[in-house]
Amino acid sequence: MLLIRAVRYLNFLAIAGLLIVANASAADFPEFDPAVGELPESIARDSRGNTYASLSVRASVIRIGVDGTLNETFIPNDGLPEGALGTLGLTVTANDRVFVAVQGCGAAGCSASNGVWGFNRRGQPYKLRGTEQIPFPNDVTTDSRGNLYVSDTVSGAIWILRRNSFTDTPWSFRRARIWVQDPQLLGTGFLGQSVPLGANGIVYSDNGQGRGEILVANTEQASVFAIPINRYGSAGELSLVTGGLCPDSPLGGVCNPSLLSIDGIDVDRYGDIFAVTVIGFDVSGPVPISTLHHIKRRTGDVQLVHTGNPLNLSTDVSLGKRFDDAKTAYIANPGFTAPAFGLLPEPSIASFVMENSWFEAAAPQ
Repeated sequence: MLLIRAVRYLNFLAIAGLLIVANASAADFPEFDPAVGELPESIARDSRGNTYASLSVRASVIRIGVDGTLNETFIPNDGLPEGALGTLGLTVTANDRVFVAVQGCGAAGCSASNGVWGFNRRGQPYKLRGTEQIPFPNDVTTDSRGNLYVSDTVSGAIWILRRNSFTDTPWSFRRARIWVQDPQLLGTGFLGQSVPLGANGIVYSDNGQGRGEILVANTEQASVFAIPINRYGSAGELSLVTGGLCPDSPLGGVCNPSLLSIDGIDVDRYGDIFAVTVIGFDVSGPVPISTLHHIKRRTGDVQLVHTGNPLNLSTDVSLGKRFDDAKTAYIANPGFTAPAFGLLPEPSIASFVMENSWFEAAAPQ
Protein backbone atom coordinates (compact mmCIF):
# COMPACT_ATOMS: atom_id res chain seq x y z
CA MET A 1 0.00 0.00 0.00
CA LEU A 2 2.09 2.83 -1.30
CA LEU A 3 1.87 6.47 -0.31
CA ILE A 4 4.01 8.89 -2.32
CA ARG A 5 3.74 12.50 -1.16
CA ALA A 6 6.36 13.86 -3.56
CA VAL A 7 8.02 12.39 -6.63
CA ARG A 8 11.32 13.57 -8.04
CA TYR A 9 12.06 14.01 -11.73
CA LEU A 10 12.59 10.80 -13.69
CA ASN A 11 13.15 10.26 -17.38
CA PHE A 12 11.82 7.22 -19.17
CA LEU A 13 9.41 6.18 -21.88
CA ALA A 14 6.19 4.69 -20.49
CA ILE A 15 5.01 1.25 -21.58
CA ALA A 16 1.86 1.49 -23.70
CA GLY A 17 -0.95 -1.03 -24.00
CA LEU A 18 -4.54 -1.81 -24.91
CA LEU A 19 -7.56 -0.63 -22.99
CA ILE A 20 -9.76 -3.63 -22.36
CA VAL A 21 -12.36 -2.42 -19.91
CA ALA A 22 -16.12 -2.21 -19.91
CA ASN A 23 -18.74 -0.87 -17.52
CA ALA A 24 -16.41 1.37 -15.50
CA SER A 25 -18.37 2.57 -12.51
CA ALA A 26 -18.06 4.32 -9.18
CA ALA A 27 -21.80 4.88 -8.81
CA ASP A 28 -22.25 1.95 -6.42
CA PHE A 29 -19.84 3.46 -3.88
CA PRO A 30 -20.04 6.58 -1.69
CA GLU A 31 -18.32 9.86 -2.43
CA PHE A 32 -15.30 10.65 -0.28
CA ASP A 33 -14.15 13.95 1.21
CA PRO A 34 -10.34 14.31 1.32
CA ALA A 35 -10.65 17.27 3.70
CA VAL A 36 -11.69 14.93 6.53
CA GLY A 37 -9.22 12.16 5.68
CA GLU A 38 -11.58 9.97 3.64
CA LEU A 39 -8.83 8.47 1.50
CA PRO A 40 -9.58 4.82 0.55
CA GLU A 41 -6.14 3.19 0.52
CA SER A 42 -6.95 -0.52 0.48
CA ILE A 43 -9.98 -2.51 -0.62
CA ALA A 44 -11.25 -6.06 -0.11
CA ARG A 45 -14.40 -8.02 -0.93
CA ASP A 46 -15.98 -10.80 1.09
CA SER A 47 -17.81 -13.90 -0.12
CA ARG A 48 -21.20 -12.21 0.25
CA GLY A 49 -20.38 -9.22 -1.93
CA ASN A 50 -19.70 -6.67 0.81
CA THR A 51 -16.86 -4.20 0.25
CA TYR A 52 -14.33 -3.07 2.87
CA ALA A 53 -11.92 -0.15 2.58
CA SER A 54 -9.36 1.47 4.86
CA LEU A 55 -9.52 5.26 5.14
CA SER A 56 -5.83 5.88 5.83
CA VAL A 57 -5.17 9.00 7.96
CA ARG A 58 -8.73 8.85 9.23
CA ALA A 59 -7.59 5.57 10.89
CA SER A 60 -10.81 3.76 10.13
CA VAL A 61 -12.30 0.90 8.14
CA ILE A 62 -15.62 1.13 6.32
CA ARG A 63 -17.96 -1.65 5.28
CA ILE A 64 -20.22 -1.07 2.30
CA GLY A 65 -23.00 -3.64 2.33
CA VAL A 66 -24.51 -5.21 -0.76
CA ASP A 67 -27.60 -3.11 0.00
CA GLY A 68 -25.52 0.08 0.04
CA THR A 69 -25.47 0.57 3.81
CA LEU A 70 -22.25 2.02 5.17
CA ASN A 71 -20.63 1.38 8.56
CA GLU A 72 -17.38 2.88 9.81
CA THR A 73 -15.17 1.65 12.66
CA PHE A 74 -12.28 3.73 13.98
CA ILE A 75 -9.00 2.31 15.27
CA PRO A 76 -8.37 3.52 18.85
CA ASN A 77 -5.66 6.20 18.97
CA ASP A 78 -4.92 9.46 20.73
CA GLY A 79 -4.36 11.20 17.45
CA LEU A 80 -1.91 9.83 14.90
CA PRO A 81 1.61 11.22 15.24
CA GLU A 82 3.06 13.48 12.57
CA GLY A 83 3.86 11.44 9.49
CA ALA A 84 1.69 8.48 10.45
CA LEU A 85 -0.20 6.97 7.53
CA GLY A 86 -2.92 5.21 9.52
CA THR A 87 -4.96 2.31 8.19
CA LEU A 88 -3.36 0.72 5.12
CA GLY A 89 -3.72 -2.81 3.73
CA LEU A 90 -6.62 -4.98 4.82
CA THR A 91 -7.82 -8.52 4.20
CA VAL A 92 -11.01 -10.52 4.63
CA THR A 93 -10.66 -14.15 5.73
CA ALA A 94 -12.60 -17.14 4.42
CA ASN A 95 -15.05 -16.75 7.32
CA ASP A 96 -15.38 -13.00 6.64
CA ARG A 97 -13.19 -11.73 9.47
CA VAL A 98 -11.42 -8.43 8.72
CA PHE A 99 -7.82 -7.49 9.61
CA VAL A 100 -6.04 -4.21 8.84
CA ALA A 101 -2.44 -2.98 9.02
CA VAL A 102 -1.98 0.35 10.80
CA GLN A 103 1.19 2.38 10.27
CA GLY A 104 1.62 4.47 13.41
CA CYS A 105 4.64 6.61 12.41
CA GLY A 106 7.34 4.43 10.86
CA ALA A 107 9.07 2.93 13.88
CA ALA A 108 8.43 -0.11 16.06
CA GLY A 109 6.24 0.64 19.06
CA CYS A 110 6.00 4.32 18.13
CA SER A 111 2.30 4.74 18.89
CA ALA A 112 -0.62 2.96 20.47
CA SER A 113 -2.23 2.40 17.09
CA ASN A 114 0.79 0.89 15.27
CA GLY A 115 0.31 -2.79 14.38
CA VAL A 116 -2.35 -5.12 13.00
CA TRP A 117 -5.94 -4.88 14.17
CA GLY A 118 -8.86 -7.30 13.96
CA PHE A 119 -12.56 -6.84 14.58
CA ASN A 120 -14.69 -9.09 16.75
CA ARG A 121 -18.21 -10.18 15.87
CA ARG A 122 -19.61 -7.00 17.41
CA GLY A 123 -17.37 -4.93 15.14
CA GLN A 124 -15.07 -3.77 17.95
CA PRO A 125 -11.36 -3.49 17.07
CA TYR A 126 -8.55 -5.21 18.94
CA LYS A 127 -4.78 -5.21 18.32
CA LEU A 128 -2.89 -8.46 17.77
CA ARG A 129 -0.04 -9.24 20.12
CA GLY A 130 3.48 -8.30 19.07
CA THR A 131 2.41 -6.36 15.98
CA GLU A 132 3.34 -3.07 17.65
CA GLN A 133 6.97 -4.12 16.99
CA ILE A 134 6.52 -4.12 13.20
CA PRO A 135 8.23 -0.88 12.03
CA PHE A 136 6.04 -0.29 8.95
CA PRO A 137 3.05 -2.66 8.76
CA ASN A 138 1.78 -2.09 5.25
CA ASP A 139 -0.41 -4.94 4.02
CA VAL A 140 -1.86 -8.15 5.43
CA THR A 141 -3.14 -11.45 4.06
CA THR A 142 -4.35 -14.78 5.45
CA ASP A 143 -3.68 -18.34 4.34
CA SER A 144 -6.03 -21.35 4.17
CA ARG A 145 -5.31 -22.22 7.80
CA GLY A 146 -6.12 -18.76 9.11
CA ASN A 147 -2.55 -17.60 9.72
CA LEU A 148 -1.83 -13.94 9.06
CA TYR A 149 1.13 -12.50 7.13
CA VAL A 150 2.17 -8.84 7.26
CA SER A 151 4.48 -6.97 4.88
CA ASP A 152 7.01 -4.68 6.58
CA THR A 153 8.04 -2.04 4.06
CA VAL A 154 11.20 -0.69 5.67
CA SER A 155 12.95 -3.81 7.02
CA GLY A 156 12.42 -6.14 4.06
CA ALA A 157 10.48 -8.62 6.17
CA ILE A 158 7.28 -10.61 6.17
CA TRP A 159 5.86 -11.21 9.65
CA ILE A 160 3.59 -14.10 10.63
CA LEU A 161 0.91 -14.54 13.27
CA ARG A 162 0.00 -18.19 13.65
CA ARG A 163 -3.64 -18.95 14.39
CA ASN A 164 -4.38 -20.38 17.85
CA SER A 165 -8.16 -20.54 17.68
CA PHE A 166 -11.08 -19.12 15.74
CA THR A 167 -12.33 -16.91 18.54
CA ASP A 168 -12.22 -13.13 18.10
CA THR A 169 -9.72 -11.93 20.71
CA PRO A 170 -6.11 -10.68 20.75
CA TRP A 171 -5.14 -14.22 21.87
CA SER A 172 -6.59 -15.83 18.74
CA PHE A 173 -3.05 -15.64 17.31
CA ARG A 174 0.40 -16.30 18.65
CA ARG A 175 2.67 -13.30 19.08
CA ALA A 176 3.91 -11.80 15.79
CA ARG A 177 7.39 -12.75 14.64
CA ILE A 178 9.47 -12.41 11.48
CA TRP A 179 8.68 -15.21 9.02
CA VAL A 180 11.21 -14.25 6.35
CA GLN A 181 13.61 -11.34 5.87
CA ASP A 182 15.55 -10.80 2.66
CA PRO A 183 17.41 -7.93 0.91
CA GLN A 184 15.22 -8.53 -2.14
CA LEU A 185 12.29 -7.22 -0.09
CA LEU A 186 14.06 -3.92 0.68
CA GLY A 187 13.40 -0.67 -1.14
CA THR A 188 16.09 1.17 -3.10
CA GLY A 189 15.16 4.72 -2.12
CA PHE A 190 14.79 5.63 -5.78
CA LEU A 191 11.36 7.25 -5.40
CA GLY A 192 12.83 9.74 -2.95
CA GLN A 193 10.49 9.16 -0.02
CA SER A 194 11.26 9.51 3.68
CA VAL A 195 11.95 5.76 3.79
CA PRO A 196 12.82 3.21 1.07
CA LEU A 197 9.67 1.53 -0.22
CA GLY A 198 10.17 -2.22 -0.31
CA ALA A 199 7.71 -5.02 0.59
CA ASN A 200 4.21 -3.72 -0.07
CA GLY A 201 1.11 -5.47 -1.41
CA ILE A 202 0.82 -9.07 -0.22
CA VAL A 203 -1.56 -11.92 -1.00
CA TYR A 204 -1.88 -15.64 -0.31
CA SER A 205 -2.27 -17.90 -3.33
CA ASP A 206 -3.37 -21.53 -3.37
CA ASN A 207 -4.07 -22.85 -6.86
CA GLY A 208 -4.25 -26.45 -5.79
CA GLN A 209 -0.50 -27.01 -5.77
CA GLY A 210 1.12 -27.90 -2.45
CA ARG A 211 0.47 -25.76 0.61
CA GLY A 212 0.22 -22.47 -1.21
CA GLU A 213 2.52 -19.47 -1.28
CA ILE A 214 2.75 -15.85 -0.25
CA LEU A 215 3.17 -13.33 -3.08
CA VAL A 216 4.59 -9.91 -2.26
CA ALA A 217 5.21 -6.80 -4.36
CA ASN A 218 8.35 -4.68 -3.95
CA THR A 219 7.51 -1.09 -4.90
CA GLU A 220 10.94 0.34 -5.74
CA GLN A 221 12.36 -2.90 -7.16
CA ALA A 222 9.31 -3.10 -9.48
CA SER A 223 9.02 -6.77 -8.62
CA VAL A 224 6.79 -9.57 -7.38
CA PHE A 225 8.31 -12.36 -5.28
CA ALA A 226 6.90 -15.72 -4.19
CA ILE A 227 7.54 -17.46 -0.86
CA PRO A 228 6.29 -21.06 -0.63
CA ILE A 229 4.73 -22.22 2.63
CA ASN A 230 6.60 -25.34 3.73
CA ARG A 231 5.41 -28.18 5.90
CA TYR A 232 4.58 -26.99 9.42
CA GLY A 233 4.30 -23.44 8.05
CA SER A 234 7.93 -22.43 7.70
CA ALA A 235 8.98 -20.17 4.84
CA GLY A 236 10.48 -21.69 1.71
CA GLU A 237 13.08 -20.05 -0.49
CA LEU A 238 12.07 -16.65 -1.84
CA SER A 239 11.98 -16.56 -5.65
CA LEU A 240 11.41 -13.88 -8.25
CA VAL A 241 8.16 -14.05 -10.22
CA THR A 242 8.78 -10.95 -12.32
CA GLY A 243 10.81 -7.74 -12.30
CA GLY A 244 14.00 -7.47 -10.26
CA LEU A 245 17.02 -5.22 -10.59
CA CYS A 246 19.03 -4.71 -13.79
CA PRO A 247 22.08 -2.45 -13.30
CA ASP A 248 21.94 -1.09 -16.85
CA SER A 249 18.29 0.03 -16.60
CA PRO A 250 17.87 3.82 -17.03
CA LEU A 251 14.98 3.94 -14.55
CA GLY A 252 15.93 3.08 -11.00
CA GLY A 253 17.91 0.04 -12.05
CA VAL A 254 14.74 -2.04 -12.44
CA CYS A 255 14.26 -4.72 -15.08
CA ASN A 256 10.61 -3.90 -15.75
CA PRO A 257 9.99 -0.13 -15.50
CA SER A 258 6.27 -0.62 -16.16
CA LEU A 259 5.97 -2.05 -12.62
CA LEU A 260 7.80 0.79 -10.84
CA SER A 261 5.49 2.08 -8.06
CA ILE A 262 3.69 -1.29 -7.91
CA ASP A 263 1.39 -1.34 -4.90
CA GLY A 264 -1.63 -3.58 -4.25
CA ILE A 265 -1.90 -7.07 -5.74
CA ASP A 266 -4.50 -9.83 -5.92
CA VAL A 267 -4.71 -13.28 -7.53
CA ASP A 268 -7.31 -14.90 -9.73
CA ARG A 269 -8.60 -18.46 -9.40
CA TYR A 270 -5.60 -19.84 -11.31
CA GLY A 271 -2.99 -18.06 -9.21
CA ASP A 272 -2.17 -15.38 -11.77
CA ILE A 273 -1.51 -11.92 -10.37
CA PHE A 274 -3.22 -8.57 -10.93
CA ALA A 275 -1.24 -5.52 -9.81
CA VAL A 276 -1.76 -1.76 -9.76
CA THR A 277 0.91 0.90 -10.06
CA VAL A 278 0.32 4.29 -8.47
CA ILE A 279 1.99 6.44 -11.13
CA GLY A 280 3.61 6.09 -14.55
CA PHE A 281 6.49 7.65 -16.43
CA ASP A 282 6.93 9.27 -19.83
CA VAL A 283 9.76 11.18 -21.55
CA SER A 284 9.20 14.19 -19.26
CA GLY A 285 9.26 12.24 -16.00
CA PRO A 286 6.59 10.93 -13.60
CA VAL A 287 2.98 11.29 -14.69
CA PRO A 288 -0.24 10.88 -12.64
CA ILE A 289 -1.38 7.80 -14.56
CA SER A 290 -2.07 4.48 -12.84
CA THR A 291 -2.02 1.07 -14.50
CA LEU A 292 -3.45 -2.39 -13.91
CA HIS A 293 -1.30 -5.32 -15.04
CA HIS A 294 -1.84 -9.06 -15.41
CA ILE A 295 1.19 -11.14 -14.42
CA LYS A 296 1.29 -14.77 -15.46
CA ARG A 297 2.44 -16.73 -12.44
CA ARG A 298 4.14 -19.57 -14.33
CA THR A 299 6.18 -17.41 -16.72
CA GLY A 300 6.34 -13.96 -15.11
CA ASP A 301 5.03 -12.38 -18.33
CA VAL A 302 3.46 -8.97 -17.73
CA GLN A 303 0.64 -7.56 -19.82
CA LEU A 304 -1.10 -4.23 -19.45
CA VAL A 305 -4.81 -4.63 -18.72
CA HIS A 306 -5.85 -1.01 -18.34
CA THR A 307 -4.65 2.53 -17.73
CA GLY A 308 -6.63 5.71 -17.13
CA ASN A 309 -10.17 6.07 -15.82
CA PRO A 310 -11.35 4.68 -13.44
CA LEU A 311 -7.77 4.19 -12.21
CA ASN A 312 -6.67 7.41 -10.53
CA LEU A 313 -3.44 7.34 -8.50
CA SER A 314 -4.55 3.88 -7.42
CA THR A 315 -3.10 1.91 -4.51
CA ASP A 316 -5.02 -1.37 -4.43
CA VAL A 317 -6.98 -3.87 -6.49
CA SER A 318 -9.33 -6.62 -5.35
CA LEU A 319 -10.96 -9.14 -7.65
CA GLY A 320 -14.54 -10.24 -7.09
CA LYS A 321 -14.86 -13.38 -4.99
CA ARG A 322 -18.19 -14.64 -6.34
CA PHE A 323 -19.02 -16.31 -9.64
CA ASP A 324 -21.04 -13.32 -10.85
CA ASP A 325 -18.19 -10.81 -10.35
CA ALA A 326 -15.07 -12.94 -10.82
CA LYS A 327 -13.99 -10.77 -13.77
CA THR A 328 -14.61 -7.50 -11.94
CA ALA A 329 -11.68 -5.46 -10.62
CA TYR A 330 -12.39 -3.23 -7.61
CA ILE A 331 -9.98 -0.30 -7.29
CA ALA A 332 -8.98 2.01 -4.40
CA ASN A 333 -8.08 5.55 -5.48
CA PRO A 334 -6.93 7.63 -2.47
CA GLY A 335 -5.19 10.32 -4.52
CA PHE A 336 -2.26 10.75 -2.13
CA THR A 337 0.12 11.77 -4.90
CA ALA A 338 -2.16 14.37 -6.45
CA PRO A 339 -0.44 17.42 -4.84
CA ALA A 340 2.92 16.33 -6.28
CA PHE A 341 1.40 16.90 -9.73
CA GLY A 342 -0.42 20.13 -8.82
CA LEU A 343 -3.75 18.30 -8.66
CA LEU A 344 -6.47 18.08 -6.05
CA PRO A 345 -7.11 14.62 -4.60
CA GLU A 346 -10.17 12.88 -6.00
CA PRO A 347 -10.55 9.87 -3.70
CA SER A 348 -12.86 7.12 -4.88
CA ILE A 349 -13.63 3.43 -5.05
CA ALA A 350 -14.40 2.19 -8.54
CA SER A 351 -15.03 -1.08 -10.32
CA PHE A 352 -14.95 -2.33 -13.87
CA VAL A 353 -15.47 -5.57 -15.75
CA MET A 354 -12.44 -6.80 -17.65
CA GLU A 355 -13.44 -7.61 -21.21
CA ASN A 356 -10.70 -10.17 -21.75
CA SER A 357 -11.28 -13.49 -20.01
CA TRP A 358 -7.95 -13.52 -18.20
CA PHE A 359 -9.09 -16.44 -16.11
CA GLU A 360 -9.65 -18.64 -19.16
CA ALA A 361 -6.53 -17.39 -20.92
CA ALA A 362 -4.40 -18.14 -17.88
CA ALA A 363 -5.92 -21.54 -17.13
CA PRO A 364 -3.46 -24.46 -16.98
CA GLN A 365 -3.27 -26.38 -20.22
